Amino acid sequence: MVASVLTKSAPPGERRGWHAHRAAALTFVTNGSMTEEISHGAVHCKRFSLQFKPARMRHTTTIGISGGDLLVVNLPGRRALPGGAGVLEGGVAQALGIGLENARSGELEAAVTRVLQWWPADTRADVPDWLLEARSLLTNGDWPDVARRPLAGLAERLGRHPVYVARAFRRAFGLSVAAYQRRWRLDRAATRVLTTDQSFAHLAADCGYADQSHMAHDFRRVIGQSASQLRASATRLAAR
Repeated sequence: MVASVLTKSAPPGERRGWHAHRAAALTFVTNGSMTEEISHGAVHCKRFSLQFKPARMRHTTTIGISGGDLLVVNLPGRRALPGGAGVLEGGVAQALGIGLENARSGELEAAVTRVLQWWPADTRADVPDWLLEARSLLTNGDWPDVARRPLAGLAERLGRHPVYVARAFRRAFGLSVAAYQRRWRLDRAATRVLTTDQSFAHLAADCGYADQSHMAHDFRRVIGQSASQLRASATRLAAR
């Protein structure tokens, strides 16, 4: 069945008690915030975050003190994602939410697909400390050897065999070392596009891309917009 979209504007503090929806849904918070209580705790969704709820998940909804403007995309036929319910934040999440809002007739399904493809796999709860250190080394940008050769650089710094690191990292985080690094690099770049007026050439270099064209390719492939289109869309959204 085809996805459908609707917009909601709710006053500050509005609360809806326990309820559930037939279809799974993606919600993009364009203004304000909301908190939803589900069986295993509260989920807070701030402005520009994306939330996924499986079909028939019971929850309560409370709108924040500034009210809430929500874009809700119903997904008939899709009951869950591998990671279950969750909230996605960061530059790419905001960019994909903007893509949902901008989607014209016939483009919504492609925009939804991009969101679901970006949604992370469920991270294991029992990740050992050395793998958490590996993830930190991969994303803090302070280790040129890791940036240039992610798997080999991590293995050398951690004193472990590359094959062992590769297998353990994928089991823990659902992605290869190289894919995780690419994901982090794009998210960092999208955040810079959305929050600064830095030139795209300098931004690409600061985020670890070989050149601006490589960054442009990632934006088109994952987000479906160029960096300049995304910055213009975000400016319009922020002015509301």
